[in-house]
Amino acid sequence: VLQLLFCYIYFPTHLSLLCNFPAHTQRPAMGSSCCSHESPLETEVTWPLSPGEGSVVIEPHMKGLPGVGSAESMSASGSVSTALAPSPSASEDSADGTVANDDVEKVKSSSKLAGVAEEKPVESDFQDICWINLVAAHPEMKLENSRQSLRRGTCRVDSFQAYVDKHSEHFNKVLELEKPDGWTLKQEEDGVQTYLKAMPGCRFVYFKGYTEMDCDLATFLKTLLKTEDRVKWDEMCEVAATPEQHLPYYKYSYVRITPPIKLVAPRDLCIMCRFRFLSADSVVVAMESAPHGQCPESSGCVRSEFLEGGYVIRTLGPNKLGVTWTGCVDPKGLIPAFVVNLAVAKQTKTLAMIQKFMKKEEAKAKSK
Repeated sequence: VLQLLFCYIYFPTHLSLLCNFPAHTQRPAMGSSCCSHESPLETEVTWPLSPGEGSVVIEPHMKGLPGVGSAESMSASGSVSTALAPSPSASEDSADGTVANDDVEKVKSSSKLAGVAEEKPVESDFQDICWINLVAAHPEMKLENSRQSLRRGTCRVDSFQAYVDKHSEHFNKVLELEKPDGWTLKQEEDGVQTYLKAMPGCRFVYFKGYTEMDCDLATFLKTLLKTEDRVKWDEMCEVAATPEQHLPYYKYSYVRITPPIKLVAPRDLCIMCRFRFLSADSVVVAMESAPHGQCPESSGCVRSEFLEGGYVIRTLGPNKLGVTWTGCVDPKGLIPAFVVNLAVAKQTKTLAMIQKFMKKEEAKAKSK
């Protein structure tokens, strides 16, 4: 009995030190730092989940959470089994980002389909398990991440849930813009309702577009995440690229737009996107302009600024989404604010463009 007790207490802790995995008996506190705030993570991390690799449950504090590289590097070393499961919340108000009981049941049932071991729900892991299940059910969502290390303030990768909590202010701003308060319906065209709103202290008018799409969450997110495809569905987009991405944490997107009027100089934007699950099948994407080393300002373009906004994507039923695209853009340059406000309603046309592109791609796939 003493030998068994010795093995139970001693080996989980010390083997974890050798393997660099935290032991279940000594999990480090979230946010503990062992390096400077500016220094990047030294070791590249790998997204370990791949359909067909067996039952894998991910510890949110492991280095193996979504990061850099491919699934093969992890599968070669065998499967990892530690605790990860979502937790229900008493609140039913998904607009505030809380988890409804029905959503937890969806996550638990999808965990069985994905081959994830069923554990007692843990509130801090809801975001992680939602992403794992989405990738497991839709392998095409496992897009390649950047080769650079994750930009974390610690030597350890935070869980997706911890990252979401840290940036909750950005998501809450988008959810506030989704609400109907203060918006005026400007037009309805190509199935897109366009609303405008003046905000105190801002020279530029905010826009909001809403439409319903006949597709699932994974299909829309995949289209949205592939920035490079924007040149295929936006005729004014001259260049589109992804300087860096570490899904599901964040993604940088760069686009250069050539206006139809030759007197207006081309505009470019470098935008950072962050993601949060509102429920098992609904997502909010928070966006804002951010500098990036691979996207320096050029003399031939005017660097515009996306002040705030993003997407709110809610599943309404089987293959049915309600998509809200909202925000405010400062185009910079010499264009007067009143001219910008006259054309701001056109921002929502991108929803119709995306929907048309997805239908075209679907038809092309069926014809093969």
